[in-house]
Amino acid sequence: MPLYLLSIKAELDGVSSLSLDPHANLRLSLRNPLSDYETRDDVVIDPDAAIEPEGREPAHHFALMWEGSKKKSFIEILDGDATKSALKKLGKKAKGTAVKDAVTGENSGDFVAVLALECRGVEPYGFHPMGGEFV
Repeated sequence: MPLYLLSIKAELDGVSSLSLDPHANLRLSLRNPLSDYETRDDVVIDPDAAIEPEGREPAHHFALMWEGSKKKSFIEILDGDATKSALKKLGKKAKGTAVKDAVTGENSGDFVAVLALECRGVEPYGFHPMGGEFV
């Protein structure tokens, strides 16, 4: 499954670190990877509300069915261990990539991946802060 990383870049001045609250709701814009015109904007996903899989569905936090599709599309928010495993499966493509807990003084000014999403049949293309996501 495709793996999408949310990366942030910040200049820390008078702040020791900046991190994504693991319990904060995420507001994303999504698109159908098979169609440029089919999108869903301002979709809110609760990382604490995992949806129980039905039948052969994978574990996930969000599901939708695109118009004309016979299968559901899924998003799973990965924790630290699941992210490491997914990056390891990608092999050379993900070499040197790691999801960190926070932007700190040593990586201030650089893009730092703070969230990993494993997606099937859906492509996140926008992240919209609602306030309170970052601590």
